[in-house]
Amino acid sequence: MHTVHLQIAPPYQSWLNADRLIAVARSALRAAASPAAELTIVLTTDEAVRELNRRYRNVDAPTDVLSFEA
Repeated sequence: MHTVHLQIAPPYQSWLNADRLIAVARSALRAAASPAAELTIVLTTDEAVRELNRRYRNVDAPTDVLSFEA
């Protein structure tokens, strides 16, 4: 089973298709040939990702992607 969790910040909710994003993420997990996987995707603002980057990487700047090991 491939589980995908998706969080979209309010500024982007009106123009992003959550169902489509989840379907694409599940396809990617299937293509990775993992029998079971869980993925969380958070689409957020530059300010929020900057705070995460500062908190977890000690880098006071926004970035395009942050990934965390489960």
